[in-house]
Amino acid sequence: MDQATTGERYRLVFLGELLPGFEPADTRRAFQGAFSVSEAHLRRVFAGGPVVIQRSVNRTAGMKAMRRLATLGMACELQPFNPAYVEDASAPGTGASGRWTVAEPARANKAQRPAEAMAQAPLRRSRVYSTEQIAGWFPDSALESGAGAGLKLQAVAVLALMGAGLTAYLLIVALAAAGVVWLALAGPGTFAALAGPGAGAVLYGLALVAGTFAALLLVKPLVAARLPPPEATALDPVRQRAAFQFAADIARCTGSPPPTDLRIDTGVRVVAERRGTGRPLVLTIGMPLVLGLSARALAGLVARELAAWSSEPAMRLNRGINGVNRWAWRRVFEADLWDQRTDRMCDSESAAVAALGGAFARGFSAVRMLLLKPLLAFNRFISRGVRERLSLHQDDLQVRLCGSDGFQRALVRQRELAAGAAQAVRQFEDGWKNRKLVDNLPGLIVQLARQVDADELEAESDDARAAPWLVALPHADRLAAARDADGLMHRAGRARRLFYSRRELCRKVTFCWYRQRGLRFSDKHLVPLADFTASTGGVSERPTR
Repeated sequence: MDQATTGERYRLVFLGELLPGFEPADTRRAFQGAFSVSEAHLRRVFAGGPVVIQRSVNRTAGMKAMRRLATLGMACELQPFNPAYVEDASAPGTGASGRWTVAEPARANKAQRPAEAMAQAPLRRSRVYSTEQIAGWFPDSALESGAGAGLKLQAVAVLALMGAGLTAYLLIVALAAAGVVWLALAGPGTFAALAGPGAGAVLYGLALVAGTFAALLLVKPLVAARLPPPEATALDPVRQRAAFQFAADIARCTGSPPPTDLRIDTGVRVVAERRGTGRPLVLTIGMPLVLGLSARALAGLVARELAAWSSEPAMRLNRGINGVNRWAWRRVFEADLWDQRTDRMCDSESAAVAALGGAFARGFSAVRMLLLKPLLAFNRFISRGVRERLSLHQDDLQVRLCGSDGFQRALVRQRELAAGAAQAVRQFEDGWKNRKLVDNLPGLIVQLARQVDADELEAESDDARAAPWLVALPHADRLAAARDADGLMHRAGRARRLFYSRRELCRKVTFCWYRQRGLRFSDKHLVPLADFTASTGGVSERPTR
């Protein structure tokens, strides 16, 4: 498991494989020219198996070195430091300093092999698609827009009404703030004229405190910062150049900006978002989709998400509508930084601090129920029709790219994977009771999805229909509304071949998912996928779609 601290030590290992698009002779020549190694060391590095390049480095230096080697086409990874390798004298001229000329076999048994046999081992090529193959899948021109003028006018009217509701809330906040300012400037004179000097001062103080308290409650949804989003694993654009090329070609077809940050997680959906105004576009893809879909079906899901960020007027209006609904939903149902601090106040040992925290918590809840929740209901009601039409417009873009067969397979397979993810969570909870954790959660989800029945699919459809701020049409309606088309994207293979070192990526997102749940685990708790599924009764086999 990766550690964020720079005090941990790692060794940098060349896996004996080349990244997609690189030739062995060019990589050997570039490595020798970059680091001035001898012919003997060059033969050791490119002997065809894992080789230690640096023995003991911190994570920051190791990641920097790994990115540099990736530019030469060398597939490397950081492994936890083992002092036994430092004491190994099988590689003459090596030491623990981590110099670039250090190279030794990564496993002890390979150190016993003759140099001639190691030199004859072939340098393995990656099975990941090349960028030239990926570029040949997609059409040269962008997909034309299918949104009519009527839909755009309706979206403008809906967005104007939603803006009026948000303006009304801002007006209430402004009135509350103005009232507090007026009280502070007026002083206790007004209350003293009504109830006498002593009682007037008390009433003035109570009114000022209550007004300030109410103003804070109303301002909080506007200024409170969100809690950090769930962690996702960022991909290296050099090492995962095939996946970045795949996303960039789809962005070109949909007319959207190419995502500059590509991430993966254990989810069963594709999400494209900007985390702040002016920030680059971030595309997050669930690894179960990578393992369980074809490249054509995955391209359709990515195109549907990226189309929402195109420069097309209808999609711009769609972003505005979804943005207002997303803001209201998060303020009603999601905890923010102020809520977190209020919870800490409620848990305080001081009775006064706990009482103050309880008052803030009840006040926040009242503002949500009395103002924000009705605002969210109003926005969702007036925007439902246009959001459904815009959602079907995104479906149409997906069909035109990957075809009706790819659209249908992606829709059905995504539902199966969602049901498999629900089963995987239950197996995770049962396994953790015995302190056992599967080391490949996306692989477990894909295997469980192969035995999903119709009842579980229907239940998952009901859950998807209750999506927070995005409209979720029934799957039958989406299939009925989709056109019958072959798609402009040429036939492609499996989506898993878009990503390099899939097993390593699956382990990373699995550990990330465990850390999000606050688990304290080590290697002794991890169980290989085959052993974990065998201990839970096994999984029936069914071909991947």
